[in-house]
Amino acid sequence: MSQKLRIVFGDFLKSLRQLWLECIGGIFLGLGILFVLAAIQEYRKYVNSPQVGTGRFLLVILSSGVMFFFALESFWKARKPRS
Repeated sequence: MSQKLRIVFGDFLKSLRQLWLECIGGIFLGLGILFVLAAIQEYRKYVNSPQVGTGRFLLVILSSGVMFFFALESFWKARKPRS
């Protein structure tokens, strides 16, 4: 019985997984863009008053890099054929 269900719903579940990965990749990409915009604001604050320091700027840059990495990995997994 489970083999029959796997045959019937196999393609549907594969498509649903691909859609999930693409949606999550889009969310991570959006967050990465928001972090880049925040990094630009932090850089402008740093240029205007260097005594503030670069800690927040570096943290936002690191966060945006991580979000872009997660987005690329999610899109990569969505396109990679699954055996």
